[in-house]
Amino acid sequence: MAPSIRVTQEVYGGLRRMIEASYGKTINGVIERFLKEEGVVPPDLSTVQSDSPQEIRGNNRNENRKTSFNQIEEEEFMSILGDPIPNYRFQRDAMKEVFSKFSGEKEKVINAYAWMDEKGYAPRKNNSHNFSSRYYAEALFNDGIRKGWLK
Repeated sequence: MAPSIRVTQEVYGGLRRMIEASYGKTINGVIERFLKEEGVVPPDLSTVQSDSPQEIRGNNRNENRKTSFNQIEEEEFMSILGDPIPNYRFQRDAMKEVFSKFSGEKEKVINAYAWMDEKGYAPRKNNSHNFSSRYYAEALFNDGIRKGWLK
């Protein structure tokens, strides 16, 4: 579930005018662009996206996708997750597997899942809110714990 914020009618009107002035396509886009320009949100945290679902699922293409993780972190993820890493059809299945392999250690699970998301091993059906891989991984982790499908 996406977080929500409350704004005054004046602020909402201002955000709408910024959309009309092509500052962003959505209110979320306007806010995200503003926060990046102000240096509050680093520009490199956005999710690596591909053009098509087929591109995401192609094994040979996953290896070449850039991520926000360094080579040592990537090698650690690959050694624990196994080789080859499967392309998961469902995000919950991927999160369950990562949760199991990292013994439920929250930070490690979130980082490993974020890496898989960036590499395209656990593709999202859409990313209309443009959530970063890390933010999405943490939300999915918290959802799994809260709803009991991660144990």
